[in-house]
Amino acid sequence: MKNKFHLILVTILFILSSLFITGCDDVKIFKDDIDPNALVGVKDTELKDDNYYVKNNTRFYKVHLPEAGNASSEVSALDETRVMATLLDDGLIPPHYSDELVAYQSQKINFKEANLERFMDLGYSIGCFNGYITDDGFLYFDRQQNLVAGSSLEEAIGKTQSIDIRIASIDGKPLNSSQINTKAGVIVGLEKDKTYKIGFYIGTKYFEKNVKADCRMYSAFEMFTFGEDCITDTPNGYMCFNTPKELKCGYYNINGKGLFKYYNFTRGSKDEDEADMNESFYADERSKIEAYSRQYNISVPKRVKDFKINVKINSLETEYAGDVIRGIVFSPDGTRLDMTFDEKEKTLSISMAEGSAGDWTVNVIPKTLDIKDVNIENDEAAEEATCEETIFTLPEDRENIEFIAEYTTTKANIKDTTVFGTILTEDGKTYEMSTWVDDSDRQNPKYYISYEVPFAAAGEYTVRIYHHPEETTILDPTVKDKTVTDTEIIIIEG
Repeated sequence: MKNKFHLILVTILFILSSLFITGCDDVKIFKDDIDPNALVGVKDTELKDDNYYVKNNTRFYKVHLPEAGNASSEVSALDETRVMATLLDDGLIPPHYSDELVAYQSQKINFKEANLERFMDLGYSIGCFNGYITDDGFLYFDRQQNLVAGSSLEEAIGKTQSIDIRIASIDGKPLNSSQINTKAGVIVGLEKDKTYKIGFYIGTKYFEKNVKADCRMYSAFEMFTFGEDCITDTPNGYMCFNTPKELKCGYYNINGKGLFKYYNFTRGSKDEDEADMNESFYADERSKIEAYSRQYNISVPKRVKDFKINVKINSLETEYAGDVIRGIVFSPDGTRLDMTFDEKEKTLSISMAEGSAGDWTVNVIPKTLDIKDVNIENDEAAEEATCEETIFTLPEDRENIEFIAEYTTTKANIKDTTVFGTILTEDGKTYEMSTWVDDSDRQNPKYYISYEVPFAAAGEYTVRIYHHPEETTILDPTVKDKTVTDTEIIIIEG
C-alpha cells in the first residue's frame, strides 16, 4: 500500500512538472485574469514614498499618469498644448470626493505646494496629438513625437522613414476646423472604438486606411496653485492635501505625478455620471489668463502707427525649464493678441501696424518670471486716422482667398499717403494688410490694400482700414476666392 501511494504521488508530481515545463498556452496554472483597468487600493501602511494617493474610506488609490502624451513633467504655469492620452478608459484614474483627502508620504518634508493642472476630457480620438493645421487644411503631426504607441493609427501608418504625417480626410470628407481642438492638436468628436476611414499622407504619398478611435484624450485647460494652508501633517505617516470644495468637478494632475477625478460632493450624494467634468471655473477666457499671469497696464493716449510692446526678462532660471514662457496682450477693445518669445534676447514682444488709444493689458506667464522692463515703441502718430470697419462671415472653410479693397488718393506721390489695415479673426489673431499698386495701365494706376489667406476657417473676419478721408477714399472691401468665383460671402457692415 505504501509503495502504491508513493507511485501515485510521483505520478502527480511528474504531470504537474510537465505542465510547467511545456508552458502550454491552453493551460493556466495558478494564474488569475487581472483587469488592467481596475483600481487597486492599499492600506496607509503600504504607501510608497513620493507618490500621491486619493483616500477613499480606509483605502488609498495612487493617482494615474496616462502612458502617452507630452504631459509627463511638472509645470507651474498653464500650457494648453499639454496632452495626456491613453488606450484605456479612465478606470485607472481614482475618484476623489469632497470629504476625503490626497495623501503624500516621503522621507523629506517637500510637500509645500500643490499645483493642480486641470485637464479637459476630449473624449475618444485616433492616436495623434499636438498636430497643427497646415495652409492646405490638413492636420500635420510628427510620427516620432506625436503618435500614441500601440494605437490603431500607429498600426495603420506602419514602419516608415518619414516623420511627416498629414491627415486629410475622415470617411471621405475633408477635415474642417470644428473637428480639431487646435490647442491640443487633437481630432475630436469621434465615437469610442468606432472605425473610420482616414485619408493621410506619409511624406508625399497618399493612403486610405481604416483606423479605430481607440485613444482617450485629455488636454490642459486650467491651473490652480495652493500653499501650505491646504497641506497638513497627520499622525498616520503621511501629509495630506485638503482639496478646496469650490473647485469644479474634473480631472486634476497634482504636481505632475498623475490624475485624479474630483467630485465636489460626497460619495453617493449625486450621480457621478451626470457631473460636468469640463465646466470652466472661470467666467471667461480673459479671467482665466489673469488668474495665472502677472499683469502690466499700458496707457496709449492716442492712436499710433507701427506699435510695438516689449517685455524684457532679467534671467531665465532652470525652474522655468518645464514651463512655456508666454505673453498675452489685450487691446482696449478686448482683442487678444499673442506675443513672440525670443529666448536668446530674453524678450517677449508684439508688433502691430497700428495701436488704438486706450488701456492695453500685458499678461506675462508664468507670473514668477523676473521682469526687468515693460515698454512700448511707436514711430509715428496716426493723427486721428479714420477707421473703416467691415465684417465678413465665411459660412464654411475656404482655401486661397484674399481680403482686398481698392482706394483712391489726391496725393501726387503714393508714398505720402497714409493707408494701413488689419484682419482680425475670431480666435484673436491679427494680420497686417499690405498696400500695392497695379500699374499695368501706367496712365491710370490702381491702388489696393489686401491680405491673402491660404486657408480660412469658417467664421467672422473683421477688416479694419485706416486712412485720412481728406486725402484718400476707400472703396468697399471684398473677399475674392482665388480659385472659385461663386463663393458665398456674407458681409455685415461695420
